[in-house]
Amino acid sequence: MPGTPEQEATPAPSASSSAKEEGGSSPAATAPSQDPGVGVPTQAAPTEMPSEAGAQTPSAPRTPSPAGAAPSADDRHSSAQDAAQGEESGLSVTTKALGAGAFVAAGVLSMLRRRRTVQQRRRRAGRRIAMPQGRAAATELALRCVDAIEEVDFLDAALRTLAHHCSEAGRPLPALAAVQLGTEGVLLHLADTDSADELPAALPPFTAVEDSPQVWWCATDTGDLADAELLGRMDAPYPALVALGDDTREALLLVDLERFGAVHLTGATRLQVLRALGTSLAVSPLSADLEIAVAGEDSAPGLSLIDSCVTPYTTLADAADVVRTHHGRQHSALSGSDSTDLGAARAADTVDELWPMVVLADLDSCPDPEAAEELAEVLQQEPRTATAIITSGHMPAEAEAVWVLDTDDDVHPVPGTDLHCRLVAFSDEEYAAVVESALTSNSETDLAPEEPSPAPVPLAKDNDAPAASTGPAAADSVPVARESGSLFARLANLDDGSPVAHLQGASAPAAAHHEDDAATEAAEPSAEEAGPAVPQTDATSPSHIVLPATTAISRVNARLPEPVIPPAPVPQEPAPTSAVDSPQPLAGEDAADGPLVRVLGPVNVTGARGHIESNRRTVATELVSWLALRTDGATRHELDEVIAPGGGRVENNTRNGRIREVRRWLGDDAYYPKLNEQPDRKHRLVGVACDWHQFQDLTIQAARAGGDEGRAMLRRALDLVQGRPFTGVPPRRYVWAEALTQNMISAVVDVADDLAARCLAARDPRGALWAAGRGLDTAREREVLWRHRFEALAQLGAHDELEAAIQQLNQYLLDADLPMERETEETIRRLDAVRR
Repeated sequence: MPGTPEQEATPAPSASSSAKEEGGSSPAATAPSQDPGVGVPTQAAPTEMPSEAGAQTPSAPRTPSPAGAAPSADDRHSSAQDAAQGEESGLSVTTKALGAGAFVAAGVLSMLRRRRTVQQRRRRAGRRIAMPQGRAAATELALRCVDAIEEVDFLDAALRTLAHHCSEAGRPLPALAAVQLGTEGVLLHLADTDSADELPAALPPFTAVEDSPQVWWCATDTGDLADAELLGRMDAPYPALVALGDDTREALLLVDLERFGAVHLTGATRLQVLRALGTSLAVSPLSADLEIAVAGEDSAPGLSLIDSCVTPYTTLADAADVVRTHHGRQHSALSGSDSTDLGAARAADTVDELWPMVVLADLDSCPDPEAAEELAEVLQQEPRTATAIITSGHMPAEAEAVWVLDTDDDVHPVPGTDLHCRLVAFSDEEYAAVVESALTSNSETDLAPEEPSPAPVPLAKDNDAPAASTGPAAADSVPVARESGSLFARLANLDDGSPVAHLQGASAPAAAHHEDDAATEAAEPSAEEAGPAVPQTDATSPSHIVLPATTAISRVNARLPEPVIPPAPVPQEPAPTSAVDSPQPLAGEDAADGPLVRVLGPVNVTGARGHIESNRRTVATELVSWLALRTDGATRHELDEVIAPGGGRVENNTRNGRIREVRRWLGDDAYYPKLNEQPDRKHRLVGVACDWHQFQDLTIQAARAGGDEGRAMLRRALDLVQGRPFTGVPPRRYVWAEALTQNMISAVVDVADDLAARCLAARDPRGALWAAGRGLDTAREREVLWRHRFEALAQLGAHDELEAAIQQLNQYLLDADLPMERETEETIRRLDAVRR
């Protein structure tokens, strides 16, 4: 039987391989070998990525869904079981596979992190930053299930290290045909040369795969990466590298658009793929200097709202004019240098400002054959410049040397390799949700603390149904272009600076709803229950979202209790004698010798009386943390979503095994009562304390007490804080925690601000210095805390330390590309004048 694309493809660097959940050694650095079960796979003997003994290779490939859609229900069911049960056998398919949407997820979530940092900087005390609601929140949660930022950051570091060694050796950067990226390492597929003798020798941190000198391998546990300071000074060596999707084994497959030049998309989902690629480029962690020219109003409306590197143009001719100018400048610079191409110029650093420009255009909505021909001519001129074009249309491309991808095909061969690719795609709803999240994270409006808001809605019809249709029926879940006119007309208006009101409810609160039991938890919510929705056309249904990945959408119910924000302290009001003399007990203080869940810093569970194996601790810690925060209890389905994020169903024996492990670890059934002991038959913890609840109780009591007693309680609250909430959690875990994390950051910073100000007013500079430090450990971006630090150091007369602190802030702002606040500048000037 002829080989399938999966069997013929070069092996993936991820998919079915894994190390132990924790503490296990990674086999990724094993020397290349022809043994299919050991080390780096070879071309002659395709296998999975280097893995522990016992790794399995599928006997038959899974039938891929169109445009990188989610797998079938059976696939998700199997993946969830492998994820939850595979730790003992060294298997963890779901948590180790990345999937088609992992790259765009990494970029989008990195963008949201940066913007929320800015939101936290400008948030007023006692307020909260705007967070997405409804479908936008659900889409973000699903992206977190496949977030590959750690892997993409590793790829970036490996490529920059390679570029450094190329520069030291006087060699050009190798031309790349493709890149495979997984959880255990990266494979570079070099572009074809005329003969094997012309293949360059591998340079650190890469080594050539045995019997395949055109394929280079670098393991994630390599010790050959350059130091962070050197990497930070280097430009991105391959700034137009972007993930087309996955390699049919759920490792990311990336291509260098500068090498291919022109890509043309045809087929029913061409616009969905075009927008996904455009979003990936706009938020790419692999390039800080990239320009995107979007031609036509319907190509990628609203993309300029995601990143400022995107400029919309009304016509293709307008975009072509900008490209010609860009190309002309780079062409002249390259022609006048000693470098023959982009790879040589970037390695030798002989030509400045070689950033890429990528044109996105749907030729059906902005037809212009003359402009298209001009763009094709630009790409054919030598030396090639950092220019690429991605177009879509119902007709094949007329120009030569264009890579045509028919999105109706399941898989696509990658030129110059034996690899095949499944394309990433954004449905209309997903794309609009990402734009809405970008708008919300850019909002300058802060919000008053509110009651608990609903969780991102599980996007499924019932508890056992898949999150989205797959296989032949998948086409029904992907709206065709003609159905999305009004939706994208609204987004296009935003490109032109029209009011943000076109995207309803970007920062508005959602109406709360309650799910009483497992029978109702997956029911389709009403518009009022789901909160503000992404703008939709009459033809689109809000009941389906297909994430552009081969991992199912998570259905985690994150309706955790919102923190109780204490009223502003009123020092002039005398505290009741009973409140001062007999402070109320903290949450969990009656179980001081029992388990304590810590989330205000690195997540940890202390005081457990039992034992748990190290390779089971990660999921058990997350379960205990989630249940400790979820005081209203959880159904078994909600528990499943924490055990296997994005993985669908979990078998009863898997779930029950996890519950037994947690009970044994905590040490007593009283801490985790059995369901038949609960009137509502829900899972909950009893007598397990949580530092977040204790923090909230202390701030409430401090507000009631006031004076020295209130200050002491605020100090006790801050003493619970060990850093940024949920620090150090594993990738693609704790996907439910983002909104709670932002809420905790706001609360901790406000308490640190309050305590530092009180201490300064009481002439207690050391207390103020300690409080500001605790707050800065949580959110270094909050400049009011820096100002308190400066004031405290000035009161102490520690002028050298004050100067050092000012330099630390300047360095942070420089690294984060943030301006100094006016109040901080004034504080520095005032303290400097007093000192002099």
